[in-house]
Amino acid sequence: MTLNQLNYFVATCNNGQNMTNAARSLFVTQSAISCAIKDLEEEFQIELFVRGKKNLYLTEAGKRFYQMASQVLEDAERLMETFHPANRERTAIRVGMTSLTANLLGAGLEKFRAERPDRPVRLTVFQAPKLRDLLRQGILDVAVMGGVDGNVSGEQTQVLGMDRCALYVRKDHPLAQETEVRADQLTDLPLCYFFDSEDLIPTPGAPLAAEQFIPGLKLKNVQMETTFLSAVNEFISEGGGGAIVAGGLRFGDDDVRQIAIQGACPFRIVAVWRKGWTLPPDEEALLREFQEVLTDLT
Repeated sequence: MTLNQLNYFVATCNNGQNMTNAARSLFVTQSAISCAIKDLEEEFQIELFVRGKKNLYLTEAGKRFYQMASQVLEDAERLMETFHPANRERTAIRVGMTSLTANLLGAGLEKFRAERPDRPVRLTVFQAPKLRDLLRQGILDVAVMGGVDGNVSGEQTQVLGMDRCALYVRKDHPLAQETEVRADQLTDLPLCYFFDSEDLIPTPGAPLAAEQFIPGLKLKNVQMETTFLSAVNEFISEGGGGAIVAGGLRFGDDDVRQIAIQGACPFRIVAVWRKGWTLPPDEEALLREFQEVLTDLT
């Protein structure tokens, strides 16, 4: 096992279980990603992914392996920062995102990398509370997350743009031909609930995140809760149900249809960094790329 192998596996998970996108984000070949994952599976004698018709899906062992591999890579990064402080000026821009914002803003990240090959970007994907912890420790330079309300003590924030919730269903679903649906049409619809922050984990009796952004919405048939966008895609692809998530998401599946939801309120996408720290010009330039992506969405 090597750190490179773990990095390739985690990158695949963070890019929607897509080896092609992972290879593009790391500037390596897809075969390098595939070989690294195969070597890990052989060494540990486990199956990390199962292959669907169009996508890879994490196995239960793969999900546990992902959590531990992410922690190992985080510890390795902390080790580098602690014992090689002189390297900080030469290291990549360290950006943290949730799985949602990583999906929404992937195009902006790719554009920055293409235009500034001399200034690499290292992407870390975790839930919002973990990203805040990494910011406090100085492991991340800036984090991008959704739905942040106000400044948290010790942080500075900048609103990058807005998005709205939309309904995603398979193309042969009864609602697939609609251009817009009402909240009451979604009440009894079998749905997958996605959350990419511990703050959004539903508690008994509390409204779900989607219900807070869509007036009059009350969901009665949530069948799955997940932190993995690949699981959302799988749920939709199996037919009969849908998901209410950000309208700017890219599932990369021609069988999935997006439908606007009448009255959906916008939610914010926010950049967060340490209080008292001034963002360098390159970090500001990266955030401007993200702003352009969000402007195109709205």
